[in-house]
Order: sequence, then C-alpha cells, then structure tokens
Amino acid sequence: MALPRLRANASIEERMVHPNHMIYQKLENLVQTMLDPENGVPIKTVKSFLTKIPSVFTGQDLIAWIMKNMNMTDLADALHLSHLIASHGYLFQIDDHVLTVKNDGTFYRFQTPYFWPSNCWEPENMDYAVYLCKRTMQNKAHLELEDFEAENLAKLQKMFSRKWEFVFMQAEAQYRYLFFIHFLFYITTLPFFYSQYFIV
Repeated sequence: MALPRLRANASIEERMVHPNHMIYQKLENLVQTMLDPENGVPIKTVKSFLTKIPSVFTGQDLIAWIMKNMNMTDLADALHLSHLIASHGYLFQIDDHVLTVKNDGTFYRFQTPYFWPSNCWEPENMDYAVYLCKRTMQNKAHLELEDFEAENLAKLQKMFSRKWEFVFMQAEAQYRYLFFIHFLFYITTLPFFYSQYFIV
C-alpha cells in the first residue's frame, strides 16, 4: 500500500498526521544544527583550476562532525546516518547524482530548505522532462541516464508528444545559458590568469 502524498501547500496540522513527519522533523533538526555557522559542518568556497565552487563541504568533514557532535565511536554508524540524510534529500554530491556519502574529499552541498521532503515538493512532469533532456545533452560519462531514467524519458516523450519540441527547446536554452555563463567566466578570468602566471 502506498503512503498518501501531502499537497504542496498542506497546513501544519496535515503535515503532523503524515507518517514520516517524525522522521523529517528529527532529520531537519539535525541538518539545522549542521548548518550552524559557528558549530556546524565547516562550509567553504573551494578554489579549483579557474573556477570556484561555493558552499561545499567534504565527506570527511561531515563524518567527523557527526562522530564528534553525536557522540559516535563507530565509523559505520556515522556513515549510516550520513547515508540516511543524503537518501532523504537533505544533502547531495556536487559531481555525481549518487545518494551516498563517502568518507573522503568528495564535495557535498546541503539542499535548500524549500526542497526538503517535509515540504513535499514534487517536481512537475515538465520540469523532470527538461532535466532529463539537459542530462542527455551533456557529454560527461558519469552523467549518462540510468536505465530507469531512460524509460521515464521515453514515457514523458509519449506523454508530451505534442509539446515535445517545446520541452526540448527549453532544455536546450537552459543548457546553452549555462554554457554561456561558464564561457563568460573563462573569458573574464583568462587575462587575469595569464597576467599572474606568464609575466614576461
């Protein structure tokens, strides 16, 4: 039997009745503690070659924070808790779409509270179709569609058969805009890079 989905604009009383309300409340209290600027997980902006990655933390930082502040002595327990937080959608890996946490230097970011499960935000089919189309446009091997995503894309293509050109054009426009922003960033930082490292 499937659990009932809450409406996106459900009242507080309706959310209190939801079966997962207690789980969401406990996880969100923990995540709010992790987001504390002074005692939380150290969130920083990381400089990479010609780019900056804002508001990220490493898996090591997260596991160390959990072990210290939750009084855990076993690494497996801390990893399990971090996997639960990630699988419920409160944090995500920035390089891949895998919902697990590794105890290494992999970068993660906390999800915006608007998209937390307690708000029961469920994407529209059109948004999901645009997202999958953008994923097919990227040439990165780790961003290829999984089997279930390819099946969902085929179903959405049938569902939006009359509007599919619009969906594809919207995905293409968003992808080009993102590419253009990256291009502008490289163009503006390239002279600075050359002036810093190749002074004759």
